[in-house]
Amino acid sequence: MYFFVFSIPLFLFIYAFYVQKVSGSWLAPGVFFVLFWFLWIILPIVFAPEYPVSVFALLVLTFFVIVFSVSSIVGEQLGNKSKVKNKPLTLNKKYIVFLLVISIILGWVYSTISMFDSGISLKDFFTLEGWFSVTSFLSNRRYKDYEPPFYHQMFLPFTFLSPLLGGTLYRLNISKRSWIWIILSLSPGVLMTIVGTEKAATLLSIAFFLSTYLSFGILTGNNQLFSTKNVRYFGFLFISVVILTITATIARVGGEDDDIYLLLTEKLKISIFGHLSVFSNWFDNYSWQNLTNSTNGFYTFAGIFKLTGIKNREGGLYDDFFFFPNGESSNIFTAFRGLISDFTIVGTFFYLIIIGLFIGFAYSKIAKGHVFFLWAISLFYGWTMMSLIASLFIWNSTVFAYLLFLIILYSGKFSFKK
Repeated sequence: MYFFVFSIPLFLFIYAFYVQKVSGSWLAPGVFFVLFWFLWIILPIVFAPEYPVSVFALLVLTFFVIVFSVSSIVGEQLGNKSKVKNKPLTLNKKYIVFLLVISIILGWVYSTISMFDSGISLKDFFTLEGWFSVTSFLSNRRYKDYEPPFYHQMFLPFTFLSPLLGGTLYRLNISKRSWIWIILSLSPGVLMTIVGTEKAATLLSIAFFLSTYLSFGILTGNNQLFSTKNVRYFGFLFISVVILTITATIARVGGEDDDIYLLLTEKLKISIFGHLSVFSNWFDNYSWQNLTNSTNGFYTFAGIFKLTGIKNREGGLYDDFFFFPNGESSNIFTAFRGLISDFTIVGTFFYLIIIGLFIGFAYSKIAKGHVFFLWAISLFYGWTMMSLIASLFIWNSTVFAYLLFLIILYSGKFSFKK
């Protein structure tokens, strides 16, 4: 049985190499999506074999990955038939740098307000006891249907606008020390994790940074994924996520657990490798009577549903948890649970075909220098990297961040030389 389970990601790996030869780049959507999910299927199987995985659920997940990939390759080939000349990109760098600095400051303001809301002074926050008090207060409040006031919420989108602008500036090499923009643009999200133990804030920031970094790379003709520079910085970002995950876990338990190291090990392992088991368990209990009963897009676009007042999103999105043999729990079901719940299995099949065709078409345009479709490719990379947890569109702040980025992108400050 283990060999059969292992053969599924092996098939994805071989398929990824094949489609990479067809598209010519590991960054092509039909290749990148397969490579991403190959990694996050093989890693739990190898490093957490004690976590139960359903073969049938794994086959369905793999099938959906292939469906998107094939339709994306078809869309790419359709887009290649049109001729668009590649023109050098020009950028008002001072304008973008100014906006990034403002965005970073406003992102810091959000976490600062959160900290003072807890009743802890700035001085006390820098003590271990004060930090535990702040993080415990904010973590508990987040799951009690607390609705921050508007003046507080209005600063949150800038936490995620910062990495979108940071990835853009870093890719375009605005200075010899452009690596500084990685740290600065990610700092609002990191601060949000440290203050409120919200691990998703750092993950979203990294995903957004990479989404524009990779998109502008394709636009400017630099579409290598495994360059020495990229591998180095990917490694740096991964290590940063692990460190911040440990930090957030310590803050959540408040340092009160007697066996804190064992607890950290178990929670960290579940955070990185638990998604496959959680999705498998949910899918095995999925009622096939739901083939005609969907949630009409709520779990994929929960942020938009809440914003428009159609339906409110609960903290954590899902109220059911999967319990592992060691007693720990998780509700990280991946974005595929949302798709299946929203559109049914048959509907998800057609949804991925349509999205794949469009994203493949958009990629072919970007590769030829057509800046208009940059938003679509950036969204694709961001959504893919967060699909391990849930859909990118379940958070209002991420929707607003992308809208602000689009306004900046098409404000006339990005242009092409004739």
